[in-house]
Amino acid sequence: MPSYKFFETHKETTTKEPQFEQFNLRTIQRSKSRTKQSLPDSSEVEPQTYVFKAAKMPDFSDNYNGVKPPSPKKLTNFTPFNLSTMNRGEDKQAKFETVVQKVKESIRESAQFKATPVKMNKDVVIPDRVKSEKKITKAVSMRLVSNDRSLKRELFDKSMKEKELA
Repeated sequence: MPSYKFFETHKETTTKEPQFEQFNLRTIQRSKSRTKQSLPDSSEVEPQTYVFKAAKMPDFSDNYNGVKPPSPKKLTNFTPFNLSTMNRGEDKQAKFETVVQKVKESIRESAQFKATPVKMNKDVVIPDRVKSEKKITKAVSMRLVSNDRSLKRELFDKSMKEKELA
């Protein structure tokens, strides 16, 4: 028969009594207690051995002057971008130019004067000049009221001066 964990009896757990450490407000004492907790005993730690590794000596041969010779560089081949917005813009520009050409041609055609010919029939009779029965008007010199008024004013001024002298 299979065994299921939820049918098993629970094992009794042992509880440890909590350990409390005294808290110190001084940072020096706290840092000492931390270092004691974090570092294992010195007897357990093995001393580490350090191996010295020096950099390679530079090449002092006659051909080498301390600078590496430049490597030959390839030129970059540029290819134009093929963007969909540029393609759409080129199409719209071409359509716009065709519209502009059509408008210019229509303006040129409308600027040229084309007279329609008059159809002359032999039956049409063009009448001669008919004389009017009215008399010809003759120009007469104009008489302005302002001229008459200025003359009357001069006569009035003279009569007033005569009255003052008398």
